[in-house]
Amino acid sequence: LFATATAATVLRYTYYTVWYGDTLYSIASRFGTDVWTLMQLNGISDPNQIYVGQVLRIPAAAPSATATTATATTATAAT
Repeated sequence: LFATATAATVLRYTYYTVWYGDTLYSIASRFGTDVWTLMQLNGISDPNQIYVGQVLRIPAAAPSATATTATATTATAAT
């Protein structure tokens, strides 16, 4: 028998409030994502139609393998 382990995918988000002069492209660039992803997450059909004060859901960056390993090592060492 072979056992397989699967990693659960946990989606995490941060939120950003649109300021005067922001574009979906500039926001996507700032957070390391793309316009299409922001449109999908926020139900936006026209990337030119965002408004000041609008709160956008932004995908949080996944932790690096090094950070995950360091966290696991610290947790193991603490117990």
